[in-house]
Amino acid sequence: MIKNANPPTNSMIVIWRIHSYTQCIPSRFRKEIVNAADKDKKGYVTTEEFESILRNIGADGRITREEIDTIVKEAGEEKDGSTTAISVDRMMLLI
Repeated sequence: MIKNANPPTNSMIVIWRIHSYTQCIPSRFRKEIVNAADKDKKGYVTTEEFESILRNIGADGRITREEIDTIVKEAGEEKDGSTTAISVDRMMLLI
């Protein structure tokens, strides 16, 4: 579960994960995946980078852009004045 996210968001993410994946990503690969998505190495993952993660693990098309935006807004924080992004640590918990 994501710390500081409201309970409906945590539930939505857990339910989405259960219904969308037939297998879990081994923990040893999570850090590699997230670090690869954080292309600018600023320590957070934007919506576009989140989509890149999904493409790289073969999960694109299983979640809509609107759902990704909702997850990023709920689990993320504002960066650079207007961009909402999820910290790398939180992203590790999501995938």
